[in-house]
Amino acid sequence: EIGWELHVPADRTLEVYRALHQAADAAGLQLGDAGAHALLNSLRLEKQFVHFGHDISPKESPIMAGLRFACALKKKGGFVGSEAIAAEAKDGPRGGVRLATVLMPTAPAVMWGHGGELVYKDGEMVGYLTSAGFSHTLGFPIGLAFLPFADKAIVPGVYEVEAATPNGRERFPASVSLKCAVDPEGTRMKARQAQAAQDAALGKPATLAADAA
Repeated sequence: EIGWELHVPADRTLEVYRALHQAADAAGLQLGDAGAHALLNSLRLEKQFVHFGHDISPKESPIMAGLRFACALKKKGGFVGSEAIAAEAKDGPRGGVRLATVLMPTAPAVMWGHGGELVYKDGEMVGYLTSAGFSHTLGFPIGLAFLPFADKAIVPGVYEVEAATPNGRERFPASVSLKCAVDPEGTRMKARQAQAAQDAALGKPATLAADAA
């Protein structure tokens, strides 16, 4: 969704903080306090935004990571590796795996993904969480994992995630999807962009929408 990164002199941070809350209250918005972890982990997981170093590395292809949209395969003259990516886009991700969102409604709230929690399908280990965190929008943990892919879809089955708990390692039911966990069609993001473009065309300052928390 549309957001702003504010650069504020250190001696005016409290002033700006209070001004933001006052503006939100006046607009009837619920503005909550959140730290860097919410932005860099929980919120990005809700939108299936991958993190280089955790979710992807030089060994994963854009097709495996669901980043086909970021590849200009029709670019005149192509680019290094464009033919290989185009072939993979046609034939399917190499290795037969694709990045997916993993939903865990009954798992413990603390699920970070750094432990490489194992993902099982029909009782067989098929992958691990590359990242995980608590979705405050959904009210339960979610994560990302590379899972078996065939016929343009994640291979169906009974999925579970194994995590460490005070009682030892336990498995929790999970559902998987190629789409992101929150607003998969991007309707909220597109609405913000349309509003911002309209405001810019009319020379208006950026406005806050009633549901843009």
